[in-house]
Amino acid sequence: GVVWMAMQAAAENFRRRALELLNPGASVCDFDFLYDALTVNAYVLPSFACSHLLLGMMRRPFADDRYSDESLATRLGFVLAHEVAHVTMLTTRSYSRSRALFAGYQTSTLDEAIADLVSAKAIVHAELATAEEVCAHVSQLWCGVSQLLPPTNPSHPLVNERSDLLCSKIL
Repeated sequence: GVVWMAMQAAAENFRRRALELLNPGASVCDFDFLYDALTVNAYVLPSFACSHLLLGMMRRPFADDRYSDESLATRLGFVLAHEVAHVTMLTTRSYSRSRALFAGYQTSTLDEAIADLVSAKAIVHAELATAEEVCAHVSQLWCGVSQLLPPTNPSHPLVNERSDLLCSKIL
């Protein structure tokens, strides 16, 4: 809720100020990751213009030395492009103007939906893979067993639903 968000903002503000005191002139992006470096995660800090791809992403199912170029583009490349696509969070947008595009997504997941759509379309337009190939690989990434009680306000589309919605938009 609001109190938790305020506490997180205050903690981040404290960390930023403490880091500035220790290393004047350094960017927030120069400091430690938010997660352990081997965690399977990637994230962006749009307001600081930096993104992080943690080493855990460099293994299956996202990457492997035996993956084809197409597989790497539609797996690891999708995640990289997704994080870059989060620059859209710095713009003003009206989801209500694109109801059909976001049909099926929960309101709390729309920022992630945009990043997914931009990422998938970028891969297709760059001719790194077809829409069908993007759909197949992304579906393999985000398939899983749904929780018995799914979260009421998730930040990301739920497993299976994420790829199903994306595929319905790009195919």
